[in-house]
Amino acid sequence: MSRLTPDEIEQLAEAFDEYHHEEYPETHPSVENRLTNLLTKQDHLTTSDVADAMEWKLEGQGGRFERYKSKLESVPPEYVELITEAAFMLDDTRQQMKTLYAIPGVGYATATVLMAFNNPVDYAVGDRYINEVILGLEDTQVTLSNYEDLLSELRKRNLSGLDLRTVEKAYYQAHLQRTNQGQ
Repeated sequence: MSRLTPDEIEQLAEAFDEYHHEEYPETHPSVENRLTNLLTKQDHLTTSDVADAMEWKLEGQGGRFERYKSKLESVPPEYVELITEAAFMLDDTRQQMKTLYAIPGVGYATATVLMAFNNPVDYAVGDRYINEVILGLEDTQVTLSNYEDLLSELRKRNLSGLDLRTVEKAYYQAHLQRTNQGQ
């Protein structure tokens, strides 16, 4: 996909928010806004908060959410709070992902959601679709290495100093629009 201009990024990110607000009013963007705002006030998430982020990420993916939520709920709530607190105090992307991955049910893709909600300026939501759009990696899940590559490429494409979450939303929305036009 060609690089978007700063104006296109802003317009597409806004279209992303509008689309997700209409399609998923219970989770998009209400969960993202709630958790992002919550993390400006506190340094951790509860089991319920992480479950909300999981549901947000796994919307429409069948029984995956219930399986992962069951794993999440298998550990004491204090564990989730301590792990998220520890992860969010780290400045290293790999270490932050590895730390969040220690929470049962949280994979690398969900870890990127938690990281982006905690710090949308420096992090973006990673998944196989954005990997394809930005990195040209088809059907490739989020890994420690390709997530760092994704962030690096998003920074290069961010000509107007917006937060990376906004830039990622714009490229994802452009992908959705292109995919829907091709159908």
